[in-house]
Amino acid sequence: PAQLLEVKATTLAREADAPNAAALVLLAAFAKATGIVSQASLAEALASALPDWRFRLPSGGLALWCELPRPLAVPLATEAERRGVLVSPGPVFAPEGGYASRVRIPFTRPEAELRHAVDVLGEAWAVARTHDPGQRVSRRAWVA
Repeated sequence: PAQLLEVKATTLAREADAPNAAALVLLAAFAKATGIVSQASLAEALASALPDWRFRLPSGGLALWCELPRPLAVPLATEAERRGVLVSPGPVFAPEGGYASRVRIPFTRPEAELRHAVDVLGEAWAVARTHDPGQRVSRRAWVA
């Protein structure tokens, strides 16, 4: 999105539409600075790689909350960490273990890192889906 805005700004500048070109340059810079580009990239990657996960684009904040098809947020986060990607499982944000079907994924990293993270989350999800609900996943204390 920011790159498209920059290309359009260049075109407008060539057409002597300086006010609109300047506005698009500022909008592109804003998109980069606020993470709008990363948010869109993360959402696109998740929708493509993990279509059974549900999420809404937030109007504020720096993370997407994804709803998983099954309450496996902790096994997913544990498996993702084993593979080098850190995400926060929903239960660390809820008293008495709520949000077991939710995972929080920040979009504050560069686009390439987010796309790689989604690939890893796909691998971790394949493993987490086989998790026995009666089995303890982790002894670590999650603090997000």
